Amino acid sequence: MTDVPNHPRLMLRKGVYYHRASVPLDIRDTYPKTEEVFSLKTKDPREAVKLVRKAAAEVDARFDEHRRRQNAMVTMRDELTDAELKAVEQAYYVHLLEEDDQRRDGGFYDGEMLELPAPTFDEYAENVAFGLKLAEHYLPRRASSEFYDDEADEVLSWDGFDISLSKSSISRKKVVAAIQRAEIKAYKDIALRNQGELIDTPVVDTPVVRRASGVMLSDAAKAWVADKRPGWTDKTAKANEVAIGWFIDLVGDRFLGGYTKADGRAFKAALQALPANWTKQPQLKGLSFSKAVEKSAQLGLEPMSLKNAAKNMQFVGAFWTWAEGNYDEVSGSPMVKLSLPKSSARDERDAFTSDDLAAIFSAPLYRGCLSLHNWKQKGNVVPVDSGRYWVPLVGLYTGARLAEIVQLNVEDVRFEGDVAYLSLMPGAEEGDDRRVKNANARRNIPIHSQLVAAGFLEFVQRATSGKQKRLFPDIDKAADGTYSSAFSKWFGNFLKACGVKTKKNSFHSFRHTFEDACRAGGVPMEYINAIQGHAQGGEADRYGNGGYPVALLKAQIEKVRLVSLR
Repeated sequence: MTDVPNHPRLMLRKGVYYHRASVPLDIRDTYPKTEEVFSLKTKDPREAVKLVRKAAAEVDARFDEHRRRQNAMVTMRDELTDAELKAVEQAYYVHLLEEDDQRRDGGFYDGEMLELPAPTFDEYAENVAFGLKLAEHYLPRRASSEFYDDEADEVLSWDGFDISLSKSSISRKKVVAAIQRAEIKAYKDIALRNQGELIDTPVVDTPVVRRASGVMLSDAAKAWVADKRPGWTDKTAKANEVAIGWFIDLVGDRFLGGYTKADGRAFKAALQALPANWTKQPQLKGLSFSKAVEKSAQLGLEPMSLKNAAKNMQFVGAFWTWAEGNYDEVSGSPMVKLSLPKSSARDERDAFTSDDLAAIFSAPLYRGCLSLHNWKQKGNVVPVDSGRYWVPLVGLYTGARLAEIVQLNVEDVRFEGDVAYLSLMPGAEEGDDRRVKNANARRNIPIHSQLVAAGFLEFVQRATSGKQKRLFPDIDKAADGTYSSAFSKWFGNFLKACGVKTKKNSFHSFRHTFEDACRAGGVPMEYINAIQGHAQGGEADRYGNGGYPVALLKAQIEKVRLVSLR
């Protein structure tokens, strides 16, 4: 079937013109087919253009009608999310305070204004006290009444909710309880107002639940992951799925068009309240994201780093950017322009000190251990064909990221004249899982003479002779689909064994150590950026370090002086 340029839906097959259109993503799961393809029954191109325009309009109308029917089918709800119940409670609380404002603005009966059908102040206070007593009676008993049942339906019909809850829904009691909690809070505040205290009526954002239709966030999130999955590692896919799952747990699963900046702000605040690795914290284990946020705030736990919080915000922001391009009902991202104060990489991780480096490279792994398995114990084995031996050395004298090093193939060690260098490029063939962080990370790093002196090129030659593909085949993939995760965990244990582990050092500290050594050696910043794969700005960013000859970078990298590896 061949595309015809006159119209995007006009196709030519065996001399006959056809209409062909993919079903929109938001209705693909419920539509009976994936494409609308049918013959226009003409071989005349001019007539075909006229016919396809009419056919396209009819098909689009068919898509819209299907969309309308689907929306009508989901009007009746069986259950509300925690976020929706919180919204009901807040809305009813504000409603009661607004009614109180109106009563006070209208005045109380004082014996002179007979035309006002208003209670006296004391009568009003008694009514408030009675309402409070009634709510406090019903709430702990999880009881309801005809009044509360009617109020539940009334609140859910308000603009901003527009929810029809089935009579058998288990959420009905929860809605009633939310109303009763709102009454208790509101009546107590009104009683304080009666005593002369200033209690402001909250000004709230558009309710958490807005009138919307179309695709639910959870379904769109699945479509997003499926769309992006081919370009993600297992680790990246998991991280994105977790982040959007947290967002849904916190603000609720609703139609895509029902989210606002208030949801984004809530997610940002929640991330700033949670500790790192919160799912492993004994006090928070087993809790949902939203419950963990509340518990963490109560306990005053130390929050995760700004970098980790920002990373999860970026994951969720990436989803909304994608959704805006794929769904008509998404006109903007709840995360747009939300940011956290930037922390420098140095604030996150320390460089290694000279004493740290001395301890690391005089460990049994480098001076002689019992075996590769028993690397902590002294012995006569120096595992010079192991990735555990070489990866830290390469990190020290190249400043490359751990993920970049452990994925190297033997062919990535190359020569330009007599200069050996590492070629850090993404895999070019299907199934080749070598990746780089971004365009700037595509680069060539000359191999320092200290690495050469330590026998690195001989190690590469042995790998070449052994016809192995990967440079460090003994470093296996972890469960998350990356080579770096398991090695990172091992390296943390290695630092502990060396007596130098702190909260602020890791393998990434080699990168900071290398940069500090470059500065100390007088390497200009543009060369440091080129070697480390940093963004440089301007024209330089277009070329990575491809604009610098390897020989020139070699001269710069030789200015670096760290520990002797002999």
